[in-house]
This record gives sequence, C-alpha cells and structure tokens, in this order.
Amino acid sequence: MSNPLLRVLVRSWFKLSTRNQVSRKIAKLAADYRWLADDLEAESGRESVTVPTMPGVDPEMRDWSFYMLLEHNTIVNRGISSIVEHLSNGTPLSESGKFNPKTDVLPEATAGPDQVIAFQESVEAYLEMSEKLVRLRKTQVKQHPVFGMLDAHGWHCMFGFHLQIHMKQARLIVAGCRPKQ
Repeated sequence: MSNPLLRVLVRSWFKLSTRNQVSRKIAKLAADYRWLADDLEAESGRESVTVPTMPGVDPEMRDWSFYMLLEHNTIVNRGISSIVEHLSNGTPLSESGKFNPKTDVLPEATAGPDQVIAFQESVEAYLEMSEKLVRLRKTQVKQHPVFGMLDAHGWHCMFGFHLQIHMKQARLIVAGCRPKQ
C-alpha cells in the first residue's frame, strides 16, 4: 500500500473504531470464511487460483489455493495475537510475535482441509484472549511495515483489516474453483 492517503485513512479508521466494533467485524469475517469453506470440496480447496493484482496481496500471494490462504491467515492471526497480548500487558514480545511479513507468513503448497479448523481456532482464541485484556489503547507500540507504529488497539484493528483484505482474494479463489457437486 504505497499510497500515503490510504495509509492515513486506514490509521484514522483504526483510531475511530472501538474494540467491540472491531471484534464484531473479526467474528463476521471468520463466519464469512467458514461459509466459503463449506462451499468447497477438499479437492477444490487445494486448487491454486491466480487472482488479479489487488492492494494488500503481494505478487507471491496471487496464486494460492483457498487452504493456502487460510493457512496464511492463521499464521498472521497467531502473530498478531501475540503482539496484541504483549503490547497490552507491557511484556517483551515472544518469538511468535516476531515474524518477517515477507517470508514467515507464507503457507505450504500442500495445505489442506485441516486449515479450516486451524483458522477458526486462531480467530476464536484471539477473540477470547483480546476480550480479557484490560487495555488496548495507549499501550507500548510495535512497528507495522506499512502503517507505522501501532499500539495494541491498532494491532487489534490490523487483525480484522488483514482478514478483510484477503476476503476479496478468498472469494475470487472460490469462484475460480470447481463447484461443489
């Protein structure tokens, strides 16, 4: 996302959003991913589908299967979960919160149907954990590669924003797969 105006708009949206609004958005997006998964046979979910260039989807991410996309989201979900928890609690970041956004978030080409459950569990665990945190705003901050320094609330918003970015990709992948018989 090289457009500075878009960066400002996204950061403004983060600042204006409440924790509950974002949590509801995350739950809704998880349900939408599940709905897409329920519409696929396992073989179709493994099919790589090339999607057009779109914001937030790097070139190496454009030829993924639905299960690969879910694995990517699960990896990112776990990383953001760790970041939010540690920023909120004021503790040093664990290893799971330290990841290279270009290399450590890439899925295996062999990703399969088990990714549906792993993804769902990663979202549920995150929502349960984040609900228990006392404070998300005005915590310590951590650098995001595109949006700059974010506190725990900014990273909470990033969790939902990331799922939203890839939802368009998920819909295109499912549309390009063989339909369920």
